[in-house]
Amino acid sequence: MSSRALNILIWLALLGLLALTVGLALLDLPDRTGLILGALIAATKAALVVGVYMEVLKRGHLPRIAGVTLLFFLAVMFGITLEVGY
Repeated sequence: MSSRALNILIWLALLGLLALTVGLALLDLPDRTGLILGALIAATKAALVVGVYMEVLKRGHLPRIAGVTLLFFLAVMFGITLEVGY
């Protein structure tokens, strides 16, 4: 796949995820469901941007280790927020 085709595909995926985010904001979901779905959509968008545009997947092992560590601590923070926030 060419670089231009990949960029268009990722752009369309990000637009689709944006539409999901807006649609999610308009829904009246119970309790934590909206928060969890919003976080999953945001994490997917971030993974697309970091993995493709920042080319972390093409770099060495150190950026991958840093990314996994970041995701772990981010998950811990979301877990604390969900536990204390409601």
